[in-house]
Amino acid sequence: MRVLVIEDHRRLANLIVEGLASFGIGADTFPNAEDGLIATKSIAYDALVLDLGLPDRDGLDLCRALKKDAVLRRIPVFVVSARPGKDVVDRSLAAGAELFIRKPFENGELVARILERVRLGR
Repeated sequence: MRVLVIEDHRRLANLIVEGLASFGIGADTFPNAEDGLIATKSIAYDALVLDLGLPDRDGLDLCRALKKDAVLRRIPVFVVSARPGKDVVDRSLAAGAELFIRKPFENGELVARILERVRLGR
């Protein structure tokens, strides 16, 4: 299994990667949407962890773009964000996210939810 993590906070991205690695899951990280989108064109990811507050593009916009692509729409997107309110959860799910997880979160919970959702989809 391979996961793409698009998160501009390096420390949090590294924590997510470490959590995934503890379950034998490989991951690539990018601090912006553009580099992450380029990576999806050359690597077959099983899941994507996406922050909404990216420096170059809104995460919801990126999620919508992924879900419009015939090849990339199969990748389950797990949105992680500290943005408050139920509306951000609703907008994330409407954009095509598989699941919304509010920051801060327990790394083990994130990994367990990714594993659960990806395995159910297979």
